[in-house]
Amino acid sequence: MTLYRVEDTASVDAFNLPSIFDIKARFYQEWHDFVFFDRKTGIFGLLNFGIHGNPYDSKRGWGSVLAYIVDQPKKYFLK
Repeated sequence: MTLYRVEDTASVDAFNLPSIFDIKARFYQEWHDFVFFDRKTGIFGLLNFGIHGNPYDSKRGWGSVLAYIVDQPKKYFLK
């Protein structure tokens, strides 16, 4: 696992989409996970984003998002 500063994430975490001419684009898949903890507020979170299939074909490609957030003082969960 690699840690980056928030200021650097715009240039570090980006999807590496295949070329529109790539014949294997239909097999494309990529996941990005973001984990954070704010000590001041006690909030922990996990964000997960994924792309599956051809990102240029909305009928066959699809995406997914998962968010899990815990507010420790209030014991609040979000899935």
